Amino acid sequence: MEEMVVLNVPVSKSFNHWLEYLSTETGIPKAYLIYFAVEHCVDKQSIQKFAVGLVEYIKANPDVFKKICGIEN
Repeated sequence: MEEMVVLNVPVSKSFNHWLEYLSTETGIPKAYLIYFAVEHCVDKQSIQKFAVGLVEYIKANPDVFKKICGIEN
């Protein structure tokens, strides 16, 4: 696991209230809820970049893609 650092991030009162509620309901500290949310966003962005790159590759190399997938012309 990478070395962790602490960030101080201002949030709205309503968001903080929601985090407090969720933390109470789940037993997960607010800091970890925010950590999981940020990690999820990073993972989602990485998947989207991969998908865009894959589509660009397929468009640039349709014959290779068809051969890999066993698609006849």
